[in-house]
Amino acid sequence: MTKNTLFFTATLALFAIGCSGDDEGKTTGDTGTVTDGDDDDDDTTIPNMFDDATLGGGVVCSGATVSFAFDFLGEAAEGMLDAADSSNNNNWNDYHTLAASGFTDDGGYTELAADGVAVGVAVGDWADGTGTVFTCTDHYDDAAVMTYIARAYDLNAALADCVAWGQDTTGMIAGDYFNYNPAIADGEFAGCRTASAAK
Repeated sequence: MTKNTLFFTATLALFAIGCSGDDEGKTTGDTGTVTDGDDDDDDTTIPNMFDDATLGGGVVCSGATVSFAFDFLGEAAEGMLDAADSSNNNNWNDYHTLAASGFTDDGGYTELAADGVAVGVAVGDWADGTGTVFTCTDHYDDAAVMTYIARAYDLNAALADCVAWGQDTTGMIAGDYFNYNPAIADGEFAGCRTASAAK
């Protein structure tokens, strides 16, 4: 065999190996197209972003605690929620880590949540995921007072989505309300989008 024939044969063999195999559960593209591998052309596109429809209802304050729970359309490892009283002279801001509670059966979304955070604690008692200075009546239940930024991180710890909603999204993204607790990785806000329909 000549060198050219050997090279062509080896290239053809590598191509055949690369094209064989099972496509079960393959994920392709930035939007996370999931193919079941059963050749029924039933692909599911997962956009890798927060479900904006769940943002407003994802802040639930009841008496002594507040809980945050947001649907992320895709697979996320963790999230972060920044909250600020953007209406009362930069009154306060804090943040809470959002834990991933798992994926739906079809892998369509991940719930990112922080449950049972104590409200109305003293400034010195504020803590990520444990307590907040804000109260239900004066803050969380009043859409004209609070502004939020939620971020989600994918399974490789890369920022997957950043969304702002509430009283002053422009000011929140610009960092106007971080006078007490500096935002973690605030450089990520540059690409943050807004969800005006959320509370």
